[in-house]
Amino acid sequence: HLGSDETAVLSRSLRLSVDIFPRNAADLPADVRAAQSELSPAVLRSSSLRSENSIAGYTYLNDIYNNPTLILRTSQERSAYQQGQPSLLIFLVALSAVGTAFGIVVLYLIDRLVLMRLATLSERVQYIGHNDDFSAQLPVKGTDELGQLTANINAMLRAVTQSRQSLQQLNSQLESRVAARTDEVEQEKSKLQAIVETMGEGLVYCTDGAITYANRA
Repeated sequence: HLGSDETAVLSRSLRLSVDIFPRNAADLPADVRAAQSELSPAVLRSSSLRSENSIAGYTYLNDIYNNPTLILRTSQERSAYQQGQPSLLIFLVALSAVGTAFGIVVLYLIDRLVLMRLATLSERVQYIGHNDDFSAQLPVKGTDELGQLTANINAMLRAVTQSRQSLQQLNSQLESRVAARTDEVEQEKSKLQAIVETMGEGLVYCTDGAITYANRA
């Protein structure tokens, strides 16, 4: 039989809080009764949290006939957990601070390297569109996606400029041909009118019953 003195000695030697309860006692503590429902020949040990700062383990003690007679409860303060709580809080605070600083740096870099460059690129494209100046070129900065986009826009602007120049050249050539042909027609008209005017016979030209031309004769 283990009395309170023996239990105290055992607690000091194990550096644990040791309690022994009769298996069939009517006044078993609630945690012991809950552990008893889990213990069986297949489950020889059980453990549970008695409180936020204490953990306990339970097992049966057999008699000389190898029948479970007593329930042994050992409990210990969760000193490592208690010591770890402030460290965990410090770690979470430090992690939050690092995350916030990292987020600020990322936002700053996104603003400087992406958003500001996009805004500048948009303003330059709008300026070119408003002024109809497709011969202008955008400044290319870097070799990243934005730099490649700027280079592609410059290539498009050059293609548009070349197309405009080709159209202007064709238009000038067409105007020159029309002017030359107009001069030829005027010359032919003048020659024909001179011939008609010098004819000895009279010539009258009517349109819709009205005389529109008559030579001198």
